[in-house]
Amino acid sequence: MGHRHEGADEGRYKLMNFYDLNEWELYDLEKDPNEMKNQIDNPEYADVTKNMKTELEKLITQYRVPANQPKDISNIDSRYHSATTRQKALEADKKRVDKN
Repeated sequence: MGHRHEGADEGRYKLMNFYDLNEWELYDLEKDPNEMKNQIDNPEYADVTKNMKTELEKLITQYRVPANQPKDISNIDSRYHSATTRQKALEADKKRVDKN
């Protein structure tokens, strides 16, 4: 089972936003074609991350993508998710509720 996401791919770099989980992934496809090492928190990729997020925003505008409506995923069947992913989802959902 895959999580809903949006993203941008410009050839070398691939950015994905898993908005239900409030998680981002960035891959350097030249160095890591199998997408095994998420670089989103790597300071060496800070400029790439910024540029790719800008590119994603441009694509969202260009294709008139409606605003995301994150789902409550706190009660998803846990057999599809690691304990870590499930905990992050619960924390993200709590932050969303606390904001409102």
